Amino acid sequence: MTMQHNVDNQLMSLGSYSPIEWLLEAGHLQYSDYEAWRMGEIDNLEKNIDVPTKELINNLEKAERFCAKLGLIGETQDYRGWNQDNTFKELTLSQSPTLTKLLSKQWVRQDDIPQMDLFMDNPSVVTENKLIDALASRQWDNADKLVDQLYQQDANHTQLHGYEDLASFGHHTEAPIDAEPQNQLETIDEERIGLEQEIIPLARQLLQQKSRDYLAPAWQRIAQGLEGQPYNIAYPQSHASYAWEQMQNWKAVKHSILSDDSYIHHGELLFRLSLAYHFLKERELSVITLIQLIDLKANHADSELDDSLENFLNLYPDANFMASWQRFMDLEEEQPFIVFPGWILLNEAGLIHHIEPEQIKPIKNPSFHAAYQLLLAKQNNDGAEELEAKKALKDINALLLTLYLKMD
Repeated sequence: MTMQHNVDNQLMSLGSYSPIEWLLEAGHLQYSDYEAWRMGEIDNLEKNIDVPTKELINNLEKAERFCAKLGLIGETQDYRGWNQDNTFKELTLSQSPTLTKLLSKQWVRQDDIPQMDLFMDNPSVVTENKLIDALASRQWDNADKLVDQLYQQDANHTQLHGYEDLASFGHHTEAPIDAEPQNQLETIDEERIGLEQEIIPLARQLLQQKSRDYLAPAWQRIAQGLEGQPYNIAYPQSHASYAWEQMQNWKAVKHSILSDDSYIHHGELLFRLSLAYHFLKERELSVITLIQLIDLKANHADSELDDSLENFLNLYPDANFMASWQRFMDLEEEQPFIVFPGWILLNEAGLIHHIEPEQIKPIKNPSFHAAYQLLLAKQNNDGAEELEAKKALKDINALLLTLYLKMD
């Protein structure tokens, strides 16, 4: 995805563009590391960004040029630590002055910038900005005081009740979810729906780029309430991995799915696990997991691509995999989708070095197994086995054998 798309997506969803938000959304910065940095547990954020400094600067400069072209205004953000004693320590983004300047910018529409004379002369504007910071840094008691202060300064403030609701919900997130074991999934699902339908839109409207920081404790609370719960088809989004995904906590996504023995039978979990591997830079495992998903979802009795599987593939962020899929879809002679797992393995032949036997046991697709046996025979330099595997692959699909022969 280009930096222009990243800017456009943030403008549509949050009304402004922030490089830090892009890093979190793209998985280049784990939210758990960002949160630790805000808590003062990490001294330099750049150490936890997985993009080389030169490449990162280049990408952020491209984004800035696009923002300027759109007429957006760059505002420097002051990143300070989250301390519950209301003392805010300034944090280090990078040792590079150039990168620090780029990372600290937030780009907003000109109409969204308050006039300086109005800002300086209107105490309620100052209070509102302090309130936004208090909510983002999870200082709920301080947020209550600032809501009261805003009420005294401007009782008719159009967003007063919204801020009050956010402060109240912030207190609500401090306690674990209390539910009877037999009603736990239903209770948590109701809370998730309320969060997604009411709190998230309100937080994004009032807090914009800082909404992620405000919402993280709510998602963490739900995730912790669901840890250890197996996937339940009646409540497909009431699995800990879903809540962790909303925070881009991919390590927790991976752990919660692999801890659920049923994950291999559920497309949602397989795709989520594939994304987690992708963002954790475990690409081979990501593609292998996606093959497991394809095997699960593909209709082996039909050549048509299952709609839900196509939706999954359209969301998969790996450019090389998507290029292989597009080449398959664009073949001059249309092929039944049942041969795609074999096609992708032959296009990604290096996967053979990363596949463990237990990973392929659940896969039933014959084209995948034929391609796997052929690549294995070639790797072992077993001419007789390779010849037999070639015959088996040709019997399944001549195109796959042609693709294999082109590899030599």
